Amino acid sequence: MSKFTKFFVSLIFFPFAGLLKGQPFEGTLTYKAEYKFDISPDMEKMGVTKDVLVQKMKEDGTWSDSIRVTYKRDNYILYTNFSPAAWTIYKGETNKLYSFQENNPEGICTVTDASMDLEEVMTGMKPAIGKTGDKIDVNGRMCEVVRVAWKSGSYDYYYDSTSFKVDTSFYTNYIYDGWAGYLKISHALPVRIVKSIIGIGTVTLTLTSYKAESVDDKIFDLPELVPDKDLNKIRLANRELMRIKK
Repeated sequence: MSKFTKFFVSLIFFPFAGLLKGQPFEGTLTYKAEYKFDISPDMEKMGVTKDVLVQKMKEDGTWSDSIRVTYKRDNYILYTNFSPAAWTIYKGETNKLYSFQENNPEGICTVTDASMDLEEVMTGMKPAIGKTGDKIDVNGRMCEVVRVAWKSGSYDYYYDSTSFKVDTSFYTNYIYDGWAGYLKISHALPVRIVKSIIGIGTVTLTLTSYKAESVDDKIFDLPELVPDKDLNKIRLANRELMRIKK
């Protein structure tokens, strides 16, 4: 599978953090996911087609019409709405994301280092991050937009400056997906994210509801993980495959 396919397949796992009305927000956010494929001829020649992408995402548990994110301070857990279930836990103390899939017979966990921007590592070029100047209504919220632009594509983060404010100190080193750079400008959780990969397509995630509630720290607990060299003979710079200890 090409690196572009891997980029797109991993889009559904994305960073979330936030505060509401100046206070640390604990609770669950629900986002609607919409997909638009625009496969270029060059990608099709490489075997990357809409059917291939959709099938791969379904196999990985990353194809979903909605996602839920439950978070507390510098930890969060993200669930996809699909079977088999898939989820990702972000741990602030390690600054890493741990991704799992239900009923995985191999007991594999994908560990992503959030301190690294993969394209910057590969090309030496940092993404450009800044406001677009747009003001757009998103379900009754007047939002500004911060764009994180790489050579391979861009993320547009829509935020309402009066809501879901975030303590950026929780995510200072969360470079992955341009998250720290976005938060430095917005200080707020996004209500919409539009992720575009050139020659592949777009994923749009729009906030549909949220519920403030007390969150038990136990939901962020991780199983014991052990390294496995055989799983990492070919690996991305910011990711490691590990096994859940039986």
